[in-house]
Amino acid sequence: MTISHPEAAEYGGRIGFGVSGPHATPLLSPAQTTRLLRTAFEGGIRLFDTAPSYGDGEAERRLGDALQDLPRNQYMLSTKVGHNRDPGGRLVRDFTPDGVRRSIDASLSRLRTSHVDWLFLHGPALEELTDPLLRMLEAEIKSGRILRLGVAGRGSEVEEALTTDLISLAMIPVNAGLRPEAVSTLERLRARGTQIIGIETLAPALRTRIAPGTAGGVFRLMRAAAMRSRPDPHVRMNIRDALTWALARNRADLALTTTSSLSHLNEILKAYETLSADA
Repeated sequence: MTISHPEAAEYGGRIGFGVSGPHATPLLSPAQTTRLLRTAFEGGIRLFDTAPSYGDGEAERRLGDALQDLPRNQYMLSTKVGHNRDPGGRLVRDFTPDGVRRSIDASLSRLRTSHVDWLFLHGPALEELTDPLLRMLEAEIKSGRILRLGVAGRGSEVEEALTTDLISLAMIPVNAGLRPEAVSTLERLRARGTQIIGIETLAPALRTRIAPGTAGGVFRLMRAAAMRSRPDPHVRMNIRDALTWALARNRADLALTTTSSLSHLNEILKAYETLSADA
């Protein structure tokens, strides 16, 4: 897949890096996050995804700082709106036009950029996609502060939110352990021409990598316990095969990966390099 961009002719590659989990906590230092992001960029990754709800903006701040001295037309940024943290640290939903506009303002400031390439509505309910909200988002696109709009989630709310041509991206789990209902959702989205950004693409390759002594291991254990629709735990494969499955025809256009380990990142980059060479 080639990703079009108004300031650069082309971007190669079909994997991105998600700045989330331990990257938004003291479990990983800002310097460690920067090193991983710069290694990802040097390895050919050009899309970096995050959200304001990750560490109350900490993930966005780290991402903005890490990439600040790189030409803005050489990478893409995506973030989300709709979920934020209140002063007590509790997650709150806000899809009001004013709330979303304030969230965009804050994200652009933390990311140290004039625009985000992709903005995802973070798990909106159908009734939250009001006409005033969509008109405001259309104005943001026309202003150039948002280039494309999508919806991120884990299930039917993603499909239900695609009620307007304004939304052209879907960020959903795409991996070989998907339950049948998730596969059906993916197939319907593909049939309607929606561009798919796959998350949790390496889940089948992480079954044997959960190490409680590492920052990433702690988060994987917590997430595995909390996920409502866990992938099939019996599906296991190596990194290259997991990426091959996710990026196969009629699945994800782009696979998001994340890690807190430099050695693991290098494994991902090497696996993708061999996959691309065989394509």
